[in-house]
Amino acid sequence: MLQEMIQKYLETSKEEKAEHTYRGEYTIAQSLIRCLDSIGVDRVDQLKFDTQKEIIRYYRNFTRCKNSSINKHTAYLKAVLRSSGFHDHPFLLTKKLRDDTEHTKVIEKKDLFKIMQYCMDLNKNKNSIVYRAVIFLLYETGSRINELLNIKIRNVNTHERWILLDTTKSHKDRVVPYSHLSAMVIEDLIKCNPQKEYLFWNLIKKRQLQYNDVKLFLRDMMDDIDIKHVHPHMFRKTMATALVEKGANTKTAQKILGHESIVTTEIYTEYNLRIAMKDYQRHDISTGVLSAIENRQGDTSITHFVKKRA
Repeated sequence: MLQEMIQKYLETSKEEKAEHTYRGEYTIAQSLIRCLDSIGVDRVDQLKFDTQKEIIRYYRNFTRCKNSSINKHTAYLKAVLRSSGFHDHPFLLTKKLRDDTEHTKVIEKKDLFKIMQYCMDLNKNKNSIVYRAVIFLLYETGSRINELLNIKIRNVNTHERWILLDTTKSHKDRVVPYSHLSAMVIEDLIKCNPQKEYLFWNLIKKRQLQYNDVKLFLRDMMDDIDIKHVHPHMFRKTMATALVEKGANTKTAQKILGHESIVTTEIYTEYNLRIAMKDYQRHDISTGVLSAIENRQGDTSITHFVKKRA
């Protein structure tokens, strides 16, 4: 059965891939199985080229999936077919839907200040210092949440203020710096940590801090300070954008973020019209022209003309 093939492929992923990657694939696999059950496709020979239309209809009618998510599900089904030896199956010829991915937005500055102030004043329970460090380091290092939660204490250099990330999306170690904002909270966090392996430890539940812990904290924080939507990845993009806005080279941001392609970094740094307008205004290309015209025309200058028109 096709559903059994999906489960078998998923089991292989569990053995070969990182835990967070497997969790993502598990969600896709279970969703696909429900979809195929719903449209009555149980066997490989029932899967046709036109079955893609039924799959698309299912996801649009019964889920909130957009084109980008539907593409992930169909790509996963194709991977299952190939791994099972069906290299010439007609379903493999189906095309992707138009990509409608909405890139992560930056946190507005007024909201960022509210978040930082909230975390600075946080004193609810033992874990307050833990969540304060999570937010500060998410922003200062631009780390992905999984990379952050797996930081080892031995990989933190408190003297030179950098952290070695050894659990990354690309499976390549990288170093990220942090500033004085996080420096003191990191030292305090290490002092109160009862174990000496992971930097982030749930002091109440006595285990490594988990993603769901952070989600619950963010939910409570949003309620407390009346912010509509904040998730961990937004800090990554906010950090990158702030870095470039302050004058850092895009390649610097690329190195810290760990992107293979500079194109991805340019998306993250949101080098958009707002930044371009600021840069344009700093480099006024008409200054020399205006000066030359005013020197020749005296009172009938182009500046006077522009002001009159305005």
